Amino acid sequence: MLGLMAAATMATAQFSATYAFGRQPQFTGIDISPNGEMIAVGYYDPGEQSIRIYDLARDEILDSWEVEDDSTKSVFFWKRDDLLVFGTQSLKSRKHIAYGVSTLETKTPGEPDFKPLYPGLLNAVLDKDNVLSRLSQDPDHIMVVYKPNLRSWAGVYKINLDDPSEHEEVIKPTAGALGYMSDGLGQIRGRIRVQQQGYLVWSLKKPNGGWRNVSRRIRNDEIIFEVYGFPKDLRYAYVGSNHETDTEALYLYDIQKGKFAEQLFHDPASDLYGIVQRVSDGELIGVKYADSRVRIHWLEDEEEKHRTELLRNALGADLVQLIAITPDEKTAAYSVLTGSRPAQMVVFDLESYHYYELPSQYPELDGVELGKVISTHYKARDGLEIPAFVTLPKGVRSLSEARNLQFVVLPHGGPHARDFESFDWLSQFLSWRGYGVLQMNFRGSSGYGQEFQEQGEREWGQAMQDDVTDGTRWLIEQGFADPDGIAIAGSSYGGYTALMGAIGQPDLYQCTISINGVTDLVELIKDTHPSRLRITRRIIGRLWGNRSVLQSNSPTSGASQINVPVLLVQSERDQVVPKRQAVLMRDALNAAERDVTYVELPNGSHYLNVGHNRITMLRAVEDFLYKCMDEDASKY
Repeated sequence: MLGLMAAATMATAQFSATYAFGRQPQFTGIDISPNGEMIAVGYYDPGEQSIRIYDLARDEILDSWEVEDDSTKSVFFWKRDDLLVFGTQSLKSRKHIAYGVSTLETKTPGEPDFKPLYPGLLNAVLDKDNVLSRLSQDPDHIMVVYKPNLRSWAGVYKINLDDPSEHEEVIKPTAGALGYMSDGLGQIRGRIRVQQQGYLVWSLKKPNGGWRNVSRRIRNDEIIFEVYGFPKDLRYAYVGSNHETDTEALYLYDIQKGKFAEQLFHDPASDLYGIVQRVSDGELIGVKYADSRVRIHWLEDEEEKHRTELLRNALGADLVQLIAITPDEKTAAYSVLTGSRPAQMVVFDLESYHYYELPSQYPELDGVELGKVISTHYKARDGLEIPAFVTLPKGVRSLSEARNLQFVVLPHGGPHARDFESFDWLSQFLSWRGYGVLQMNFRGSSGYGQEFQEQGEREWGQAMQDDVTDGTRWLIEQGFADPDGIAIAGSSYGGYTALMGAIGQPDLYQCTISINGVTDLVELIKDTHPSRLRITRRIIGRLWGNRSVLQSNSPTSGASQINVPVLLVQSERDQVVPKRQAVLMRDALNAAERDVTYVELPNGSHYLNVGHNRITMLRAVEDFLYKCMDEDASKY
């Protein structure tokens, strides 16, 4: 694809590590026109975010338009060959409280005009890009969920794309309604509501009408009940649950009877990571699970399995996932993951079995040696085995070669999340700069079953923190790390862990970096939305009953115990961890006369996906580590 390749080649003319690793991925999504002749991609280029339309046969750009600097593309898809639907989101703030504003519009390729889908009074609606169903069988409408005014609850509406002033009410706003679920044909099959007490109520639509409440109140012994999708048969749903197992199994759930009808898949070492459904009818054909990487277990020996495995083998890939496919199933787009390389997108002609690769997501890294990622494990002090990943500095190809290296310990956020043996832009940047990187899935991480996750409940700053400390000491005991050359860093919960590491282990780390990190647990619980309050109490603690523990395990309370340099990086409009958290920590460190550097990312989100914020953050991290670690580690 010469037109696409030219853009990538120009970008690699002058290599900058902070830009090469910190840039947004070049393609932030892809969709194929119904006739298979065009693709639309979300595109990132230096100083520009845009949506581009390419003619596949002629390999040229047909249309392109920019997304505003402080906005991000949220959704785009072809509705007809002459009509693309797209949405963008931006962050605003009022009285220091960040909130999101989104839009939804249509555009005809080659035409200059944009058509907003919320004209008139509906401009008061903030959440305008929540597309419930593309209504694949209806070329003129889509189905969306929104609140008609700020005080209302959510309803479901069908929008006429040719006359956007026409919003047909499908389900009127219902008290407590937050959202809905639909199947591939646009039939509404699920609903989520919030009660006054803060409970979330999940319901599934019965085939003969009415709703089946499938919620579980949040208790210490609560089982998982997660809806992954719906088959064509209205009687059933595909549901993940661990009511019979420790790790999550997949079931066919009988909605009418309120019973689990059949167990379809279970892996004793992994929870579920999604399902693969046949595009034509929604039937289940594969299940995603994980070891060190995400895998697909195929349930049927059918065409989609054959296509996916053909691509995986041809490209030497670990995982190939379908992103988009035309209604006639003649052309498809796939995401390809291979080792520690960035993901790549592939367009596949399903008739000729010819495929062509789009340029790399990180084109400046083409041909660059990346750090080797090694899956390993270590034992925590109580004997619990902790899965971990070591990214080695460039030039070091095995753990046996890793001797007395400088390391950055990088615990993940969440904490109900996990790391994989795959490309991670931050750890790879640190590797390029000469550091080894340790990432661990400490107790409380998701993906390993209920028992492993529950061992992290109310263990913020305690057993979960010990797992990180034990991993650092393991690096030293194995001879991998220089005991006088270890930093700790992290984002979100990982940023909290980095600060607590400096407080609890004053002689273990040379410096600490917190990116959008939690610093005050009491304030965090105060800011929690009522719908999340009960689960927050369970995993962190109660505001009053556990107040002394929360305060003692808050980095702000231990600021005076930190005796190493601290870097605080905070996104201005973070909706997950409010900016106030970083400001409180900065002020506490200043009051204690500690060495603190504070960097604020303008208009930034929690996920560092606005403008050049990731690049700005990497520059701050690079300079900070250079100053607080031995300069030998930064020779490159």
